[in-house]
Parts: sequence; C-alpha cells; structure tokens
Amino acid sequence: MEIPSQVPSRRQRGVHRTPGERERDLARLADLYVLGKSHLAIAGEIGIDRRQVSRDIRRLIAEWQKARLVTLDQAKAVELAKIDHLEARAWECFERSLAERESSVTERQAIELVDKAVSTGLRVPAEKLKATIRREQGDGNPAFLQMVAWCINERIEVLGLKAATQVKLGLDEATVTWVDLARRELGRA
Repeated sequence: MEIPSQVPSRRQRGVHRTPGERERDLARLADLYVLGKSHLAIAGEIGIDRRQVSRDIRRLIAEWQKARLVTLDQAKAVELAKIDHLEARAWECFERSLAERESSVTERQAIELVDKAVSTGLRVPAEKLKATIRREQGDGNPAFLQMVAWCINERIEVLGLKAATQVKLGLDEATVTWVDLARRELGRA
C-alpha cells in the first residue's frame, strides 16, 4: 500500500470546518505563528490550505490589534480614574486649608487668695486659668495646588495632549518645536 506524499486538506476533500474546529485551529495557528513557523508548515500541521492560513493569520493579527487597543483604552481609563480621584482629594484638602481655623491658648496665672479667716492673716496661693480663643483665616496650603497641577499634567500625558515638544539644538541653546523642525525639513525637500 502506497502512502501519499502529502495529505489532502479538508477543503480539498470537500469537508468544511465546524465553528468549533475553526476556533481550535485558530488557537493552534496562533501558537505556531508566534513560534515563527512558515505558512506552509502551519498548513501541513493543521491540515488546511496555505491560502487559508494566510487569511486566518490576517484575521488573528486584526483581532490582536483590536484587543491591544481595547486593553490600552482600559488601562488609560483606569489610570485616568486614579488621577481624577487624586485630584479630587487634593482639591478637598486645599479647600479645607482655606477654612477658618480656631485655636485656643490656656494660660496659668498665679494669684493669692485670702483665707476665709482674715484674722489669721494666712494667704493661700492659687492659680487662675485664662483661656483665649483665636480665629485665623486659612491661606491655603500650596502643596495641594502642586498636587492638582501634577494631576493635570499626568492627565495630559496619558491622553497624549502634550503640545509640540521643545528641543535644544546646537550650542546656541535655541529652542525649536517639533513643528518648526518639520517645516524646516519640508522646506529643504
């Protein structure tokens, strides 16, 4: 009995994959693709046509890119939520630092009391407490405003809203934006 040199693919035999088989094949194809196997080797191992391998790889890459974007968006959302929470707390603390503060000072004053029996002439030392309440308007703690500014800068960074970055060129310490550099390069072309 003669063994064929190449096993015909399922499609060549007229058999289509079920959705479950297709997903199983895609998972195996992904593993083989990541290992650097050629399309032909993947086709032989899974038992599908080489053109189907190419189509499936394109589909996988598109899914991976979409998943990466979703994951990136989720990560950005989590980081932005943390920054928002931190900024809200910084504002609360700053508002509290603006509020009127009350402080009390208690002083002890030594006084002499005369004994009830004036005839004996005995004086008994005693203390008198004097309490003073002081009210001050808070002037705001600048450390909380620095935290708010940090939160704003981090949010801009996470969202990618930073303006053109400035770079220093040469020894003359001239500051040029990326936009200026692009315009210079376009002018040369």
